[in-house]
Amino acid sequence: MVLAGRKEDLPSTLGFTFNPMNEAELSKLPLLTCADYTWNSKEYNPYSSWQKAVSILGGEHKDIYKRFAEQNMTFFNNGPTTDYPTLVELFNEFLQSYEQLTKVTNQDSENYEVALEGHLQVYEKLKGEFVELATIRANFGQYFPQAAKEAGPYLKRLENLGKVGQFYLNALLPITKLPALSSNIPPKNTEKYGLAFESYLKGNKFYRYDSLFSAQLGSSSVIMPILDRLSLMITSKFGIKNYSVSTNMPVYKNYTPSQAVDNDLNSYFWSSRGQRVGDYLLVDLGQVEKIDGFELKMGNNNQDYFHKCFVEISIDGITWDKVVSIRDKKEYVHNFPTEKEARYLKVTGESDEEYWVIIRHFVPILRQPKAKITFNPVFTDIVNQIAVEPFFVIEEELTFSLEDESKIALVALFQDPSSICTWSISYLVEGKEFSKPVVSNQLVQILPLPQEPIKAIRFMPSVSGTYLRGILIVPSK
Repeated sequence: MVLAGRKEDLPSTLGFTFNPMNEAELSKLPLLTCADYTWNSKEYNPYSSWQKAVSILGGEHKDIYKRFAEQNMTFFNNGPTTDYPTLVELFNEFLQSYEQLTKVTNQDSENYEVALEGHLQVYEKLKGEFVELATIRANFGQYFPQAAKEAGPYLKRLENLGKVGQFYLNALLPITKLPALSSNIPPKNTEKYGLAFESYLKGNKFYRYDSLFSAQLGSSSVIMPILDRLSLMITSKFGIKNYSVSTNMPVYKNYTPSQAVDNDLNSYFWSSRGQRVGDYLLVDLGQVEKIDGFELKMGNNNQDYFHKCFVEISIDGITWDKVVSIRDKKEYVHNFPTEKEARYLKVTGESDEEYWVIIRHFVPILRQPKAKITFNPVFTDIVNQIAVEPFFVIEEELTFSLEDESKIALVALFQDPSSICTWSISYLVEGKEFSKPVVSNQLVQILPLPQEPIKAIRFMPSVSGTYLRGILIVPSK
């Protein structure tokens, strides 16, 4: 934190009173900026003062101190426009190099090698920042023991998020360099995809089961959306519906933007101030999709919702098509007259209000895939997404049928890291007997598929009552 938003001169002022936090050691940084302001208010610059305070308190280990201080630096005039600017800049570089790499279609060309080398350099820098986060608790505690004692839960939370970032990057790199998934991918690539998703699942478990989730970091609105975006980049390579969400509104506690698309109406995004014109929530679908409309559910038995807003869609995130204006409605379902294509879905506020904003559900209405999969309705949420918790308990077997025989690009089984058993997986062709099963005890098993259309897929666990994270069935395009 830092003293900001003060005039250069306050006439008739005899003195100042500052109210620090209960944590005496952690209060030193904002108090140093307060002292700087009172010493010479006309020359005071909040960001320069913050940097000087970090240098004084951090000494020869100021880089470690700065990394922690950045987590709780609220943006202000004459300073960064976002929390945790170091990570934001690295991640933006990473996205740019990733997009440049994926645009090169010929992997044997010189252009691809140049793009890959550039991406690897940025990748290592971003991974290095996550490594520093994963070790910050030990390093900070060694050099700043009293401050570390006061900041214990926050340092542990940063350590956990740093580990998640490493797992996600370790998952993304190998599949970035692989061709798209299809039914005829070679076994060596199938194994790489499986190991990549295994790394993703481990990171996802760290992320979702963080026992210190309630430890509020100033940079939660930065770190968590970055992790969600990395998650989207990974799962979209597998054809999984997993959206990335961002906002320009500050986040209240840990009611992060991603909770607006998790299909759980009991969790939600919640801003931490009154509404302003131009406040928005943006959903990235990961790829251009054919959509028939959208669903928007706001508020939570209170007035915390956009009282005046509009919804837009976009293919590229640059050119936007305004589809509807909404007035004084918490819940709104909109069906387009004709099918539209979009990758981005955005709701934007149009008025200043004293109320905060809660968004429980903001998702597109997607076109049904050509190959319709039928199964027991109990298992609706087990297909083509990864469960946040391993609440799917499988007793005997699961059989998924296709209404019409169809070619399938990918079938994968995702076990829970804490409950792994042996599975047999087989498919049915032309209504004949199921094929010889693939037997696997891997955390992630991708099923080798035939070139011809199939009628059904069967999963059988060796242990009754085993837990499962999800099953992925992706029809060929």
